[in-house]
Amino acid sequence: MNVYSSDLHPGQPGSEAASAPASGVADSATRRWDALHAAAGAVAELAGLVPELSGGAPDFATLLADAPRWKAALVSSALEDIAAFMQSGLTALLAVNAENRDPSAAALALWAEFVQARGDVLKLLPDQ
Repeated sequence: MNVYSSDLHPGQPGSEAASAPASGVADSATRRWDALHAAAGAVAELAGLVPELSGGAPDFATLLADAPRWKAALVSSALEDIAAFMQSGLTALLAVNAENRDPSAAALALWAEFVQARGDVLKLLPDQ
């Protein structure tokens, strides 16, 4: 399945299952969400910020589990994109820090990108 599949677009022929919750996708995305927030905590520390305790949405797993499958798939794809920039960004920040250079400005920029992307993901879910 890909983003062009009819299963991702409700109301199109063959998309009856698109409105059903996708607990498997939700479980995987929830684990990725938690891992991203662990990485974001490290970025926040490198930026000189206090890391968040809530993970941005305390009920993320419930929101995602209640979402239609097509939305859960969009969220999962977006989390993969966030993971890609967070992994490379955090790797670079740690390398700068290991050289005893100040990574705070770059870390703050990465933190801002993460917060924006996370907000965009949350807008896809119900009650956000």
